[in-house]
Amino acid sequence: MQQDLDKSEYLKNLQSAFEQFNKRTEHLASAYNSLKKRASEIDKELERKNIQLEKKNIQLKRTTRFLDSLVRSMQSALVAIDGRKRIETVNPVATHLFGVKEKDVRGKYIKKISSFKPLWPLIDSTISGFPVTAREVHLSENPFKTGEPMLVEVSTSRMIVKNDLLGVLIIIRDMTELRELRDSVIRNENLAMLGQMAVTVAHEIRNPLGGVEGFAALLRKDLEEDHKKRELADKILLGTRDLNSFITNLLDFARPLKVVRKKERLSDIMDKAISFSMNYPKDNPSCIKIRKTYESEIIHPVDGHLLFRLLLNLLLNAYEAMEGKGTCKIKISKIHNIKRMKKADKIIKSLNYREDKPFAAFSVKDTGPGIERDFLEKIFNPFVTSKAFGTGLGLSMVQKIMEAFNGRIDIITSEEKGTEFKFYIPLEG
Repeated sequence: MQQDLDKSEYLKNLQSAFEQFNKRTEHLASAYNSLKKRASEIDKELERKNIQLEKKNIQLKRTTRFLDSLVRSMQSALVAIDGRKRIETVNPVATHLFGVKEKDVRGKYIKKISSFKPLWPLIDSTISGFPVTAREVHLSENPFKTGEPMLVEVSTSRMIVKNDLLGVLIIIRDMTELRELRDSVIRNENLAMLGQMAVTVAHEIRNPLGGVEGFAALLRKDLEEDHKKRELADKILLGTRDLNSFITNLLDFARPLKVVRKKERLSDIMDKAISFSMNYPKDNPSCIKIRKTYESEIIHPVDGHLLFRLLLNLLLNAYEAMEGKGTCKIKISKIHNIKRMKKADKIIKSLNYREDKPFAAFSVKDTGPGIERDFLEKIFNPFVTSKAFGTGLGLSMVQKIMEAFNGRIDIITSEEKGTEFKFYIPLEG
């Protein structure tokens, strides 16, 4: 009997345990389903977040590419450094301007790179809270090797987020062309004023000069039998004619140029200038060797008279530099990319000069002593000459004709190799 009771109790307990197990299983199943549902919701949320994140990444990449393209396509040089003065960004204009490679300077401490030395004090000033705006700076290490410091304009700004200094942004603008344009405008204004004054002075001198020459001619006739006194009269006549010639040149210089273009063979004009230059006894060209190299046969609409005058002046200038003894090398060629030409010691461009054209290039090179740097800066100024009896109008006239042709003149000079004048005429437009 007792045994049956124990068995019944056991079964009852077992049944209760199964019921508890079923309840636990159902609860666990419910929890699992809830967890599964939640996991599914989380998966969907993660998928949605991943899609949003992917869109953000694509947008960020586009923005990064746009900003990188913007920095690289800037016409100004850009250098960005972090708070520790290490270079973070440098665009192609900056690498070209300072003569460095991006891979060699990125991440480097800027004060360990000597090319950036002109920027060091400006960076220190900016970090200290005193950024600079449009500060003119001369780069002594000129990457174009033109023999003179390069003028640039520098502006800096601090990059700050929540009062923390992230770095410094530096914008550098090459002022060379702007300075050349400004100098050209000032030079043309001065020449215009000088031209007006020259016309007035020339007429005031020429009128009495004609009387002096006439009386000297009459005096010479009266002194035909007195040779010594007649020689004095001849000197008066020679002096008045030289002065009259100078006044003629002065008036030509002051008068506006009228360009009349027609098709000409450029080598023919050069040959004509060489032939005429040989008839100038004061420059003693008979002892000068002429070496011609005509690489291209160029026929182009040009004012042959003005081009002849320009080339003749360059030839006579070369002869005088060599004092009648040496070699004058003359060259004509066609240039398709003027930017690749050898860098010059001095470059003069017309106001309407453009580099995106082919050019006819004329070169006149002497074996003289070269041109001193100080004199080179003012070589095209009117009445500036290194010659004892020069008028100083020859190269000024060359520049004036160059302006009329919308061209460019390069001067390359050294004591050992002499001086080379290169004159470029655009062949289009």
